[in-house]
Amino acid sequence: MFYNNNFRFYHSVLAGKHYYDNRGGAPIHYLSYLISGECRIVSENDTVHIKAGNVFYIPKGYRYQSFWRGERIDFLSFGFRDTGTREEFRSQLQILPADGALIEDILKIPFERGGVVTCRTLSVFYDVLDRLMPYLSQGDGREKRLIKQAKIYISQNPRCTVPQIAEACGISEPYLYAVCRRAGTTPNTVKQQVLCEMAADLLTSTDLRVEEIAERLGFSSDTYFRKVFKKHIGQAPLNIRKNAVM
Repeated sequence: MFYNNNFRFYHSVLAGKHYYDNRGGAPIHYLSYLISGECRIVSENDTVHIKAGNVFYIPKGYRYQSFWRGERIDFLSFGFRDTGTREEFRSQLQILPADGALIEDILKIPFERGGVVTCRTLSVFYDVLDRLMPYLSQGDGREKRLIKQAKIYISQNPRCTVPQIAEACGISEPYLYAVCRRAGTTPNTVKQQVLCEMAADLLTSTDLRVEEIAERLGFSSDTYFRKVFKKHIGQAPLNIRKNAVM
């Protein structure tokens, strides 16, 4: 009864199109891995597109509808009531960052016939869950890490878009906007700040013209670059270079 009431683990293989109505709210937490196919999850405030290879989390009580399609829809679903810790979980649906090693461990979680959960199953599952806890738990620390992760991605991909930033952070685009809003900023503002800091470094460490720097960092024009740069740095680009030489 303990296992049946607290855990629901399933490996499902479907084909075509499928629809599930969970507008009454998810009865427990779900951690899932989509092996193939695609899924669109719709709630009152959000729409998240799940692609093959995504690990995602649906919180307990989350009200949503899911639309699945593909020649072969193959996914793993791990339903659990709680973690056995005092940590509170976030209430948002989210795509979680998962590297190859984590995916391998998820695939190692044994599935018994009929979804029966055993101690052997839980041993592997909780090891995976423990590694994902920093992304699931409440607290400002996680959101600060997400913004830092976004900045690193932007610095490595100056021409990236907001959806690409969100995907690189393992979260949905609306959730990225929510994280930035709580930090008093926006994804575009974060991107501009990172690019301007990169531009300032190029101005003081290279002989590149302002127009070349603007083009390298993906600005639509050097005029727009100068405007954004002065807004975030407080000086014109050439003043930064002149002061560095002096």
